Amino acid sequence: MNILQRPYKGKNSHPCRDYNLAKSRLPILNEFIDASNWQEFCHQARRTSETLLGERTSFIELCEQQAQIAEQKLEKRLAQLRLRLNRLAQSQQTSHSLLAQEVNIETALSQAILEGIRHPRIKLDSVGFIIVSGRVPVQFQKEGDE
Repeated sequence: MNILQRPYKGKNSHPCRDYNLAKSRLPILNEFIDASNWQEFCHQARRTSETLLGERTSFIELCEQQAQIAEQKLEKRLAQLRLRLNRLAQSQQTSHSLLAQEVNIETALSQAILEGIRHPRIKLDSVGFIIVSGRVPVQFQKEGDE
């Protein structure tokens, strides 16, 4: 863990540096992990990261703060629609039913949006893999390929 907490020194700070093991260097990972295990490692990383983030107090608080902001804005929109609906209802205009339908749709959408902000569905889209080693994994090819 001490090694991983050291500051990043950049690409040109040879010999202590990091290497991108993607693309043509991917077979190097097979020396450390059997390729047949990757899928389960990725699934486990997804489950763990979703759990850790979902339980993080700062994330939960952020979601709630943003939901409150959104709720205020959405409520203003609904209040405007309801005022228009009330005015139309009093004047017996024909667009009354269309506006009533719009208020119902906006109410349902607002509830769904707020639920999504308070309890977002989180999807992991990438997984990092760190190997701490005392050897250079590859010979230098060209600087842009590292």
